[in-house]
Amino acid sequence: MPFLHVLSHASAWAPGMLMLAAMALALCHKGSVATLWRWMLILSGAALAGSVWAAIAAMAGIGRLDLAGWLKASPMGLCMGVLVQLLGTVIAAFSARYLEGEPGQPRYMAALAGVLAAVHVLLLADHWIVLAIAWALVGIALQHLLCFYPDRAFASLAAHKKQMADRVADVLLVGAAALAWLEVGSGSLSALWAHIARDGMSPLLHTSAVLLTLAVILRTALLPVHGWLIQVMEAPTPVSALLHAGVVNLGGFVLIRFAPLLENAATARVVLVIFGLGTAVLAGMVMLTRI
Repeated sequence: MPFLHVLSHASAWAPGMLMLAAMALALCHKGSVATLWRWMLILSGAALAGSVWAAIAAMAGIGRLDLAGWLKASPMGLCMGVLVQLLGTVIAAFSARYLEGEPGQPRYMAALAGVLAAVHVLLLADHWIVLAIAWALVGIALQHLLCFYPDRAFASLAAHKKQMADRVADVLLVGAAALAWLEVGSGSLSALWAHIARDGMSPLLHTSAVLLTLAVILRTALLPVHGWLIQVMEAPTPVSALLHAGVVNLGGFVLIRFAPLLENAATARVVLVIFGLGTAVLAGMVMLTRI
């Protein structure tokens, strides 16, 4: 059924494109804020519907997006897209009420839509370049949400700390990509999985896995780079919801996406366990002593 295949391909693109449209609308809109929020919610709802259809189509085997090794829609990524867009739609509806009367709401809407658009691209990434750019754009858009109240010193401090951690993580991610690309001869993630299955791991790929793990640790605010996550309470409450329930957890998706690499890299898994377990234990001890 060619029509269903075309529809499934279009629906994989739709959520990110609709969020880009919402961002453009927020940046260019000159009318009332209430009308702008109404359009934001309409576009978010349409993106959610597209995400649901894309996930159903992928699981039914109707058709999946596969763009020459750059973008590839896996069932896992499309199901994550449903969760992301559902969370984004709920946060947008909450924000419309929470920020009522606040100045700068169009700027907030543009940043929120930008975060969601970048996350949708990240979920479809099948190339190191697409992955790195999308993850960097998530941080850049999120920076504007964290600094929504520019007169709050702790909010600016948290945003600055996160920006520093993100840039270091970007360098580590680029390093991981360069080593893997050098070994495989291609930046395609599918080509990387095929290379590992055929030829196994090499020292370059082991090093790439460790760098990738360190990048995820920085992005997910594990100890000892957790300080900024505590201070984001100075940002609007919906931004905290977006962080704690969504953006920070992108690191987990990336680790699952790179399972073929990490399951053959014991050193990278040990590093991840040390930082993850240390964070969990110390956070539990703090919880026992704090109200």
